[in-house]
Amino acid sequence: MIKFTYSSLLIICLCILTQCDRNEYPSGKRYYDAYCGNCHMEDGKGLSKLIPSLEKSQYLLNEQDELPCIIKKGIKSMVPDSSSEVQLSMPAHPKLSEIEILNICNYINNSWGNQQAPMFLIDIENKLNICD
Repeated sequence: MIKFTYSSLLIICLCILTQCDRNEYPSGKRYYDAYCGNCHMEDGKGLSKLIPSLEKSQYLLNEQDELPCIIKKGIKSMVPDSSSEVQLSMPAHPKLSEIEILNICNYINNSWGNQQAPMFLIDIENKLNICD
């Protein structure tokens, strides 16, 4: 009986502890950390005028159709930041698969105050097919 109680308690504790991480996109977070986090930082705030913030980003909100292309092919242009414009030169990640890009997009779109509907693989495929 005591063994059963300890086992039950352990299972309940593990269930509770795993619920503490409310991130709905754990794969996206892993890919973000590996490919994006060095520049945009773990908290999505970027590096002042050098790298724009992704936190509550109006640019991100307005450029949903371009996001997969930006991740795959990079970008070099002026980009609005929270208070001004910054010259953005983001490297391409041509080796990322469509699924990896999907995970990154969904993670970014639902982190740091961003709230976007989830993208699906077909969305990423279609958006990547119309990249310049």
